[in-house]
Amino acid sequence: MAIRERRNVRERSPQLAKLTAPILPLVLNRKRLFRLLHQSRTRPLTWISAPPGAGKTTLAASYLKVRRLPVLWYRLDESDADPSTFFHYLSVAAKFLVPRYRKPLPVLTPEYAPGLPTFTRRYFQELCARLPQRCVLVLDNYQEVPETAALHHLLACALEELPKHVSMIVMSRQPPPAALGKLQASRRLGLIGPEQVELSKAEARAIVSLHQRKDGATIKAVVDQLYGRMGGWAAGIVLTLEHAQNSRASLTLQTGDRPETIFQYLAAEVLQRLEPEVQNLLLRTSILSDIAVPIAERQCLECRSHARISPCQTLFHGASRRTRRVVPVPPLVS
Repeated sequence: MAIRERRNVRERSPQLAKLTAPILPLVLNRKRLFRLLHQSRTRPLTWISAPPGAGKTTLAASYLKVRRLPVLWYRLDESDADPSTFFHYLSVAAKFLVPRYRKPLPVLTPEYAPGLPTFTRRYFQELCARLPQRCVLVLDNYQEVPETAALHHLLACALEELPKHVSMIVMSRQPPPAALGKLQASRRLGLIGPEQVELSKAEARAIVSLHQRKDGATIKAVVDQLYGRMGGWAAGIVLTLEHAQNSRASLTLQTGDRPETIFQYLAAEVLQRLEPEVQNLLLRTSILSDIAVPIAERQCLECRSHARISPCQTLFHGASRRTRRVVPVPPLVS
């Protein structure tokens, strides 16, 4: 009987990547953050905000797996700027999660366009009525939704309809949009930010121990060096460990050494996604290990020639609040 049930679960698992939770490799169960997530789930929405490679998706997926929570997983992309696309795929995901309901969820047709908020409330009322107890709706890669998309306002409407047995987790490289300001002001949104998501040194040590079978002194030396070079950046630490394992290279990196995999990750996930103005700034300053904000500002000619708030100024503002320094992408030019 148990075998048949497992087979049925596999057969009804969604085949679309955007509706499938990631298959986890060997990962660290981050109990410190699991506790934060558990506390935050008393609110309708938990927003996990951190830079690329911080481990947002792995954190959410591992938490849901350890807690054995039913989950409706949805990975957003630019096509979800169209509300009809979003609701269509959400219905597909719901059908796989709770297949016993034969009546389809409401379909967004053109006549509903003038009343999207009303449609959204009705849709989520019917969706949540079907979801099992303790179910978690996950929206991953929220930063892919364009700033002008209607989805931001529709999400605010949807969250008003979540019953107590359903909660939502959103992962994004950006903080919550302004459309969720009312929810945040009423303390119905739990925020887990970059400082919390980044690895502590103890967590970095635990990850090294998972990947490397070394004695305690060697592990400590590796952690000291990796954490000194990467800080709490999970992707950088894991990619360096995998590079050493695959190439049988030493983990003792000399100054200027960097695995090619890290360069490729930064180029694809960070640099290519930045505004041209910010790309220029990072290329101009990439030969330095770090740079003071006022000096970096003088390098950004576009910031001085435009009255609008530029992407570079946004970068400077974030750096000013934290350390007064900009740390460029690790050397992209030799």
